[in-house]
Amino acid sequence: MSQGYIRDAFPMGWDYLKQNRQPLGDRENGKMRGDEFYAYIYPKNLAEFETVKIMTPDICGKPEMSIDLSGELYHTTTLYSFAFKPDVQKNPKFFLGLLNSKVIWYFLSVTGTPLRGGYLRFKTEYLKPFPIAESKPEQERAIETLVDYVLYLKSSGEPNKMDQASSLRVMTAYFEQLIDALVYEIYFPEEFSDSGKSPIHLLTQAQLPVLKELKGDKASILRDIFQRLYATDHPVRSMLFFLDSLETVRVIEAKSKMQ
Repeated sequence: MSQGYIRDAFPMGWDYLKQNRQPLGDRENGKMRGDEFYAYIYPKNLAEFETVKIMTPDICGKPEMSIDLSGELYHTTTLYSFAFKPDVQKNPKFFLGLLNSKVIWYFLSVTGTPLRGGYLRFKTEYLKPFPIAESKPEQERAIETLVDYVLYLKSSGEPNKMDQASSLRVMTAYFEQLIDALVYEIYFPEEFSDSGKSPIHLLTQAQLPVLKELKGDKASILRDIFQRLYATDHPVRSMLFFLDSLETVRVIEAKSKMQ
């Protein structure tokens, strides 16, 4: 980016760069002194970032993966990106839901080396052994839909009123619980032989609308969906309580609460 573009588009950012011109220019023994003192020092790798990718901090207290659908985000160390090979046909948002689940947190907590404070490292070498279980198209679509809900709610910004902020956090956490339930069913299908307790069976019956097809105030519509699924007599909420009766799930949930 040119100086003019940064100055016009990000005036405060440009002021910050100018204030730090000397240390920026002194990088690599003065290599960056000159008009492009602010530039990225290793441009040869930039093309590798220009793709859809999932990104994660190196050290996390819980899974904190995010997605770059535009291929416009770049980073240096302490972050890792997972790009997709051309032959991968699954939606990246399905993988985002999978990689932010309690299942992968449990996997890393028992196969990796926990750090002080219960933190874990999300380096690619630790994630490579994690198996991608076989999933059904309807399971993938349900996870993608719920991931869209969560991404939309988290991108809406923090409401001004305390009660609205609390409501937003509860909604987001509930949709994330449903994603976890679907991931449990993918990895431990034998635990869900009863279709009356099957997350995908119940969520299919709930007919969750795709976010991009919602007309009008999406936040209000998502709140209505949440309230419907959160009702004490709704089968989906009953299913979440049922999960606590599954030993495998109890072990994973207990491990995650220890962090």
